[in-house]
Amino acid sequence: MSQAITTPTANHSEGERMPDIQTLTSAVQSLERSAGLWNRAALWLIAATAIVASLYFIVSWVASKKSTALQSAQAALIHAKDEQLSRDLKVKDDKIAETNREAKRIESEANQKIADTNKETKRIETEAQKEIARLTTEAETARAGIATAQAAAAEATKEAQQADVKRLELEKAVAPRSTGDQAAFARTLKEFSGTPVAIETVNDFEARRFAGQIAFVLAQAGWRVSGPFIIGDAEAFLVSEGVVVATAVARREGQLAAVSLVVQLNERDIDANSGIREPDFPEGVVSVRVGIKPTRYFESREMRQLYERLRDEQRQRDRESLERLRRDAQMYERLRRRP
Repeated sequence: MSQAITTPTANHSEGERMPDIQTLTSAVQSLERSAGLWNRAALWLIAATAIVASLYFIVSWVASKKSTALQSAQAALIHAKDEQLSRDLKVKDDKIAETNREAKRIESEANQKIADTNKETKRIETEAQKEIARLTTEAETARAGIATAQAAAAEATKEAQQADVKRLELEKAVAPRSTGDQAAFARTLKEFSGTPVAIETVNDFEARRFAGQIAFVLAQAGWRVSGPFIIGDAEAFLVSEGVVVATAVARREGQLAAVSLVVQLNERDIDANSGIREPDFPEGVVSVRVGIKPTRYFESREMRQLYERLRDEQRQRDRESLERLRRDAQMYERLRRRP
């Protein structure tokens, strides 16, 4: 600081020295005040530093005390926690031991119950198997009984059916003959209207009744009906069973009408056959002789089958004869019409 003041002073002239002293004096005073201020500030700072150091020492001592207390408290806390943990672990160990003892007790009881249950199950299974065996035996016996009953029922049904068949056969055998729908029957024979016919019957109620039906149908068809007449006892044994429709020997007149009547009776399941009357029988007249109803019910099956076969063959021959007679009649009519 002295250099800063003296250096400019050396550069001034001698005449200016008086005013410079005043200036310097002012500057010195100013600097003294400033230095004093800073010195006081330094002292205050030193005092403040001492105070701060004292406070720091106090704070450090207090902090040390607190740290020691903290460590003691932490140690006590840790010790307390350890003791608490030990007590808790002991309680838990006691509970675990109690739980294990309870578990063993429960396990033992469960094993005993399982053993009892297995024993009971085996007993029930044994009884069930015995019961199943008994029921199986009863079921087999029942099935055998059912099979026997079914066989007996089937046999009874078969016998009943056979009885029904026999009953129907018997009813059919003893039922009186019938022409059925007489109007329809008459329409099939209308084409032979005007044909003379002589009807005879044995002295039997059913035969007389049926002969009357035939007479009625033929009358409805326009035939010229004579009879029915009763055949005398001396001649009755010569009359065949069933119905015999005939014309005189070698007489074409009436043959077509006679065979048509036979076929129509057979269509209605009436035993009827074609026949030939003696030569002196009236020319062109159709003869219808009604005998007793044929009954094959009491004959053997073989005889019935033979009769049915012969009957079917005869009916087929009658149908063929009818077709042949129709063709002959048509040819005769064409020849007759030629000039």
